[in-house]
Amino acid sequence: MMVQINLKIWAMRVWLLVLALMLPVSAGWVGDSLLDLVRLQTTWPEGASFYCLDGWFGWWRSVFTPWTTQSHTLMAGAVAGSVIFSVTALLLYRERRRFLSTNARVLPDATPDRRTILIMGMSPKYVQDRQDDKKDKAVAAMLALAIEDSALDEPKLKKKQESAADKSLLTNLIDGRQAWQQGLRIVWHHIDAPNRTDALKAVLIVTSDKSHSDFTEFRDLLLNRLNDAKQRGVIKGPIPKLELVTSTGIDFEDYNNIVDTLNRAVDTAVDSHKASHGQICVDATAGLKIFSIAAAMVTLNRKLIFSYVNQDGSPRYYDAKIDMGSLGEG
Repeated sequence: MMVQINLKIWAMRVWLLVLALMLPVSAGWVGDSLLDLVRLQTTWPEGASFYCLDGWFGWWRSVFTPWTTQSHTLMAGAVAGSVIFSVTALLLYRERRRFLSTNARVLPDATPDRRTILIMGMSPKYVQDRQDDKKDKAVAAMLALAIEDSALDEPKLKKKQESAADKSLLTNLIDGRQAWQQGLRIVWHHIDAPNRTDALKAVLIVTSDKSHSDFTEFRDLLLNRLNDAKQRGVIKGPIPKLELVTSTGIDFEDYNNIVDTLNRAVDTAVDSHKASHGQICVDATAGLKIFSIAAAMVTLNRKLIFSYVNQDGSPRYYDAKIDMGSLGEG
């Protein structure tokens, strides 16, 4: 059974390779046949200027001179080549997914490496604009705890809660399931990356129409905790700048709007912060799945990477690209 599958895969590979080769071959065949036909069948009037209409009229009249057997053969070759080219192009279009595949590989060691600019979305403080005491207590806990504690993943956070003398802050943080905690996690993961070669210079924040009014509170929370870490000597270098990408929030359900805004943030990183694409990470955690999809697509084939903080609070980094596909394997 495995042998049959492998033979099928290799047969598909050969078929697709033949198609890929036939496309330029048939195009060249058509071009050569037509060029030879023009040279054989038409003549330029002797002594006529290229810029004179009489010369062009004389050349056009020569087209209608009786065709020879060789002329018909060349025309038949051009028609046959055109048919082969059209059929090959159609077949390649139908099989395009076998040639072009989209994939996102997890980067090794799950670290941001040399990324100096983080672009991230911001979730609202409350779900569906309803005030929630648990969310408020979680924010208060993040404001009181060290950022390296708030940024722990869930298993480590619960383990720390079990051994803590005063469990109230950690309990409030865990029970509140505040979306802002994911933002603290990705920022701290960038700053505290063990293999970081350059400091994180800026965090560019994209807000939604529902989270925009909460930006100042979120920024102050993050700055407060970063300054606290610097005062305690945990952060050695400068604190990254926190910047708002747009003056108003955008619709996190509008894919095109998200893509345009994230591209604007990338341009800001390049123009204002002199970062290359290889120094930029786009975080896809905030908002709905549409935001995550848009964030991934913005990084596609651009040396940008995107990150995602999963439910247990562990950041992952991905490199999305479209490349030559598996040629029959998928």
